[in-house]
Amino acid sequence: MRRSFEIRTCRADDLWSVNWLRSLAGWNQSASFWAMLMGAPSAESWVASWGDGVVGSSVLWRYGSEMAWIGMVIVHPAYRRLGIARALLKRCLDVCQERGVARIGLDATPVGRELYSDLGFVETDEIIRHERAALCGGLRIEVPDASFASQREFSAVLDHAVLALDRKAFGANRNRLIEGLSGECRLSLVMRDPVSGDLGYGMVRRGAGRLYLGPAVFSRADLGRFATRLLLDESRLEPLIWDIPLKNETALDLAGECGFLECRRLHRMWLGADRSVSVSPRVWAIADPAVG
Repeated sequence: MRRSFEIRTCRADDLWSVNWLRSLAGWNQSASFWAMLMGAPSAESWVASWGDGVVGSSVLWRYGSEMAWIGMVIVHPAYRRLGIARALLKRCLDVCQERGVARIGLDATPVGRELYSDLGFVETDEIIRHERAALCGGLRIEVPDASFASQREFSAVLDHAVLALDRKAFGANRNRLIEGLSGECRLSLVMRDPVSGDLGYGMVRRGAGRLYLGPAVFSRADLGRFATRLLLDESRLEPLIWDIPLKNETALDLAGECGFLECRRLHRMWLGADRSVSVSPRVWAIADPAVG
């Protein structure tokens, strides 16, 4: 029997269609984020076409041969349960096999979790999505002592040491991704303790309807708490989304203090040789469910 849909490479003229699918799903990625994924040499994207229309999408971001990430798997509500999501995922997995990718990760919504499990993905972590409305007043930044702030250097430059920390926390080199995300960055911050050498960074990016905090990685909890408060304070006039790993209890506590409410959970799942990998407690905010 002839299939009613076709999986093909996503083209530039599909941007409106895939962004429309994203809007139907209620996701926050911006059109510029989609454009970045479609144009990046590390990414490959596909759509499911039905006649002249686009009814599904998926993206694969490759971190060299050590890791790949599947994201933006969306199917139009009227075309679900027809095998479209499975076919899109199969295309991603086939490419990973061709390229010799060691392991594949994704952040599953509760809707897609069963399908991913059926394909062999194993859950290792949970990501807790938090949202906060725009605030009229400011946030008081708690400083343990006067020397804490004075001993820190602030900048927006992600140098070799910061990128090395990110690689260790994430498990792969994602320099290209960070460079791409910086294009839609509203605010970025690098903190460095010249005495201990501890450091970290965070970004606040534009989304389709709300700001998005992430990625954010810090080598020490008090450093991360202080820096994240700064990022949240500077972003207080707009609604914001923050995806926090369940294992980062300090970040979860801070979210509650700053007026965030938990709105849903994502399931971090892996397929491949090493499926025991878990989110480092140094991760204060993931980059995005679409890319890890």
